[in-house]
Amino acid sequence: MNYKNLDKKVFLWMHSRKLLNQYFFINDDFIKLESNLQLLKGTFYLSYMYIFERYRLSKFYASLPKENSLKIFITRIYALIFFSLFKKNFRNSIFIIGDINYPIYQALLLSSSYFRDIDLWVIFQGTGSIEKKINNKYPKNVKKVFFPFSRESFIENKLLKKAANLNQIEFINIDTSLNIYLSNLNNNLAIFQGYDKKRNLYPFYIFKLVSSIFGVILIKEMNNFDSVSLYLHPRIKFLMFLNLFIFKTNVRCKIYNKKINNFYKYVISYSPTINSSFNLKLKSSSNVLMELGINFNKKEIKKKLRIFLKEN
Repeated sequence: MNYKNLDKKVFLWMHSRKLLNQYFFINDDFIKLESNLQLLKGTFYLSYMYIFERYRLSKFYASLPKENSLKIFITRIYALIFFSLFKKNFRNSIFIIGDINYPIYQALLLSSSYFRDIDLWVIFQGTGSIEKKINNKYPKNVKKVFFPFSRESFIENKLLKKAANLNQIEFINIDTSLNIYLSNLNNNLAIFQGYDKKRNLYPFYIFKLVSSIFGVILIKEMNNFDSVSLYLHPRIKFLMFLNLFIFKTNVRCKIYNKKINNFYKYVISYSPTINSSFNLKLKSSSNVLMELGINFNKKEIKKKLRIFLKEN
């Protein structure tokens, strides 16, 4: 695809706590915007509209989702701020935003859809619930939707092709094939952590995850491997400090680095995004086991380790 000949300026809406563009091939011509800074600017425009253009503001507010929840309330506030900001700025533009399940990106989706000369590209962070995401009722200004997975992923590619035939939107794969290779020359194990996406990660569920991680680390079968790399989800990379409390020398929490090659004899993944980024050779190997994130716990991992050890 050629992004050089676009007749609109392209703005990347960044967020310090999210993973927007982790998989995206960033182009120097794209202008990065810090979402929090733009929210601050938009607050001044919102004050102006509230005083001088209250009718237009009220009309837009009436079009926003009516459900009563903290998440929807925050989304509505963000949307009002962005709407006020866009009325004076960023016209005739393309916005690249992240996963619209997050309030700040949902607000960008809602507010920018009010302006016909603003196009949207949406980058989802992973392939979890991909069918639901494909079937979202997107505003007409959404032109491209990106999903990260391996180019060899048959099911995901089939879903995108089917969706492209039924919609005016381009559904595009960002190839995120992983540099993970199987090798019998070592006895190393990789475990990719997962979690229940239906639960809010912060603040309480995070304690359950920490408990699960320590439960996994303490499994005695771990001692049968030369090294165990427990890859944490990037959203909780701050939990790397747990390494200070791990007294098993062969077990370490890590964040996956896609720039280096990684060789393991066995792999267990509880991450839908990681699963979709495995090539066909990995997916077809008996030394690679894939699961749902909700099943990441001591009991389930123990079962899988015993499968590997029995075969060995």
